[in-house]
Amino acid sequence: IVDLYFVISKWPSTEYGHLILRDKNGKIITDKWRIWGYSLPYTWDIHSEIVKDIISIEDARFYEHSGINLRAKIASLYQNIQAGEVVRWGSTITEQYVKNTYYNQASRNILQKLREALGAMIIERQLSKDEILRRYLGIVYMWNSQYGIETYTLWKNDNDTILNTITKIKFPNITEFNSGSVLNYRGIISDKIGKKWTRSHILETKKRKQINQFPILTNRVDQEITLYCKNQKNTLKEWTKEIPKNICSNNEINLTLTIDSDLINTIEGISKWVIESLEWKNVTNASILIKNPKDNTILAYIGNIYPNEEIDMITRRRSVGSLLKPFVYLIALRSGADSEDYIIDDKIPYETEINGKYYIPENYNPKSYGPIRLREALGNSLNAATVKVTDTIGISRIYDELRSFGLSLDHDVGYYGYGISLGTVEVSMENIVESYKNLLNTNDPDIWQIGEILKDSRNRAKTFGISSILNTSIPMSVKTGTSTDFRDNWTISYSPDAIIGVWVGNSDGSSMGDVSGVTGAGPIWHQIVEHMI
Repeated sequence: IVDLYFVISKWPSTEYGHLILRDKNGKIITDKWRIWGYSLPYTWDIHSEIVKDIISIEDARFYEHSGINLRAKIASLYQNIQAGEVVRWGSTITEQYVKNTYYNQASRNILQKLREALGAMIIERQLSKDEILRRYLGIVYMWNSQYGIETYTLWKNDNDTILNTITKIKFPNITEFNSGSVLNYRGIISDKIGKKWTRSHILETKKRKQINQFPILTNRVDQEITLYCKNQKNTLKEWTKEIPKNICSNNEINLTLTIDSDLINTIEGISKWVIESLEWKNVTNASILIKNPKDNTILAYIGNIYPNEEIDMITRRRSVGSLLKPFVYLIALRSGADSEDYIIDDKIPYETEINGKYYIPENYNPKSYGPIRLREALGNSLNAATVKVTDTIGISRIYDELRSFGLSLDHDVGYYGYGISLGTVEVSMENIVESYKNLLNTNDPDIWQIGEILKDSRNRAKTFGISSILNTSIPMSVKTGTSTDFRDNWTISYSPDAIIGVWVGNSDGSSMGDVSGVTGAGPIWHQIVEHMI
């Protein structure tokens, strides 16, 4: 009884819904059923001819009983004893609705039938007869992963359609092995409701063709809808500018997203071309996330350029390399430093919390530049200079400030040590892209300086050269990142129009062969920016 109350007290399962997604230009990118199958709610007159005939066959006393039909139960018991096996359960329409809605995957046994009977009596106290009937007609199984009589009737109301629909309710799967029983049952129905057929055969439920252009994106939106309807969070607003009021109760979910499918197709083509050119260096995958910072909506979402892998790398925690350096230098500016100040870039040993252990940072190239301006230390992504800045500010403050920027750090400060500024932090693509929004407040002079430093190719000339893949026809504030052992590389840029995040690596976390942010993610990012410009 406790189990029954827990199940029935929930809103009926929405797993039978029909999901339609359109991009910002109205193109259908998804037209598919959710989880178990495609369904259509019943929209005709609840007292139409076909409904009256269904009631007369399935549950003639539907409008008289309170959920269970004791006469039918007794008659079923008698028939089962005579047959020596279970041939009939005597379920009412309400009981069938409870089974289809709450116990679709449950086995058929006495205990389960008891649950359905008790559930039917509870439902009868909650819903009107007409509402129970309408819901039942919208979820009854018609074969080929389709639910609801309208998936079969296709809004026809002739004798053949009525007879065949009622037959399909009992025999959704018609095969050569049961065809005799099926046709015999249709004959019994025909005599009982006084309707004759004109076609000797029963039409099968046609398999519905689905559209799912971007499977990983679709799965993510589906998850967001579920979380929204469970009142767990409202990040669905990042995907659409208008959430339908009845999204949590309507069997058909129809959303217009903010993504641009043409842009995604272009990016996928660019990414696959770059990744294929790097296959010899054990590079196999990429993910891209583009958001509009003005309203925090998603413009492009590619969790995996090979969606058959079904791994969404946008949601996976990965080491971000040097992507946190802009925040470190921002903290330095807010602490009184100036972008023209000099800082020492050298292999200086730093004492750690482990006795006798010292941390000695080394640059990627791996040169040391000695005294260098702070703006060049950031632009060239110098590790040694950044650790010097971190040591001056203090690791604990860096840790606290990074969390204030929205970064989801899953360890305490002692775990990261000096590496907190260089890439020991693992966060998801969506988290790092969201955090970069903090760098767009140009009313803040320190934030404005960080953006100008990252935009000026002269500040990165020592590491990347004055003319590199990071230069675009409209200069962008851009940062690269490469993790230890070349397991991940990144390029992220931000502007008032778009935050563009690109990750390149392998889904299994294996190392690439000497591929950095500027040689892996950089070429993809560059072509995306030029295309969007």
